[in-house]
Formats: sequence, structure tokens, C-alpha cells
Amino acid sequence: MKEILCYSCNADFYVEWGTENGYRMVKCKNCGLLYVNPVPDDEEIDLAVKTGMHKGETVLNVLNSFSDLKIKDYLEKLPLVYDKNSLCNSFSWLDIGCGYGEFIIALKSFAGGNGIYKGIEPNEIKRDFAQSKELDVDFIDIKNLPDEHFDFVSMLNVYSHLPDPVLFFNEIRRILKKNGEILIQTGDAANLNRQDFPHTLYLPDHLSFATEGIIKNLLEKSGYGRISVKRFHNPGYPVMSTGKKMKKQMYEFLRSIKKSGHKKRNYFINTDRDMWIRAQKN
Repeated sequence: MKEILCYSCNADFYVEWGTENGYRMVKCKNCGLLYVNPVPDDEEIDLAVKTGMHKGETVLNVLNSFSDLKIKDYLEKLPLVYDKNSLCNSFSWLDIGCGYGEFIIALKSFAGGNGIYKGIEPNEIKRDFAQSKELDVDFIDIKNLPDEHFDFVSMLNVYSHLPDPVLFFNEIRRILKKNGEILIQTGDAANLNRQDFPHTLYLPDHLSFATEGIIKNLLEKSGYGRISVKRFHNPGYPVMSTGKKMKKQMYEFLRSIKKSGHKKRNYFINTDRDMWIRAQKN
């Protein structure tokens, strides 16, 4: 375990935001980033990523399983993020942290045979399954990939697991071709209070939670431009009518009166917190 600075602004002053599984998540008082501090050692993080088992007060298993529902969800969102005509010419696409290969399968269905698709997945179980689907998936350190090699690089549900996103963005920029694009899918969560977070934190698998503004700033500093963001409803939040939200809010207010230590949950927060961020290499 080691104490770290905020990777977004390098500040070292923070307030405690939440605890889970023996780990502490703090909020940077300067930029608002949420991050685990102290953080597991690099070797422990690498081993956990490869095995899917993260050590804490209890062992956190994040292997999950192949999901047809993910493919369906990706196929619904891809036409809203990309103009299919923009993918009519030949292109190369790398999906980092591709898991069981659901996004690559959806992408192939959406973009057709014009692309060359490759995935990187450190977990052996997920990687073997993706290969059984005849997908080109391996475990390669991106530091060993050649310069200017891919037209597109995607990382879906990867950002919050990265010890150093800035370093990662720089490496992805290096392997992108001129005018190549990065696609990041992650949640907008750092401006939430702990009681408004829709589910458990999954610490220490998740190492940080950012906002749209934080990620945009990091991308710009890493040499990306033409940044665009599409937002979708985060499935962790229930879909409720305005009337039901008001009833829930009143219930929380009354509970806070009866219980002095009760922290009210805000049911009026924006739940479109699933971000798909595109940025082009400058």
C-alpha cells in the first residue's frame, strides 16, 4: 500500500469520501477527483487484473461472464456515437480491456467487414473465451505496440481501473495514427455524494471516479482535441416519474428529521451518467 497524489491535479489535500472492503476513497479538495488512497502496490494491481480477484477485507471477484445483453446495449448505442458512413473505409481498431469480446462482436456487426479488430485482455479466462469466439484477442503491454498503428482505440469500463490514466492516454496517443481517435466509456461519478452513488464501489477494483470535466482536461493536456461526449442513462439508477421522485425525496427528508445522523439521498440528480467520450489525436 502506498500514499499517492491526485493524478488529475497533483494536489495532496483531500477529504475522506467513503470506505469499503478495507479501502478508503478520498475526494481531492482541489479538482474533485475521487480516488483510492492509499492504493495497492503496482504488483498487487497487476496480479488482481490478471486473476480477476482483488484482495481486501474480503476477496472481490470481478470475473462475471459473457453477456448477450452487453452486445445488445452496445448495438443500441453505437449508431448514436458514430456515423456508420464514417466507418465505410478500411480501418484498424484496438479494444483495450475487451473482456469476453462483447464490444468487438457488436462493433463487427455495426461496422461490417471494413475493419481489422484486435483486443487486449489481461485476464486468461476472459481472453480464452474471446479466442473461442474466433476474435483476435491477446495480452500485450501497449508499451510494446508500434507507433501510429491504429485508427481507433477504445477502452470501455476501463478508466476507473487505471492507476495512472494520464500515462495511459499518452501511450494510446502514441499508437494512434494521425487523426486517430480514442473512445472512452465510463461513469460521471465524482460529483456525487456517497449516499447518492447507485451501487457498491467495488474497491479496490475501481481506483478512481472522475467527471466529464476532469477527463476532458486530461485528454486536452495529453494532446487530444475535437472532444465530444454522448450521455446515456446509468442503469444503476431506477427510472422514476417526477411524482415518484418527489415522494422518495419527501421520505428521505422525513427520515432525516427522525434520525439526526441520516444522510438524505438526492433522487433529483441527473442519472444520464454513462459517458461515451470521443477524442481525436492532435
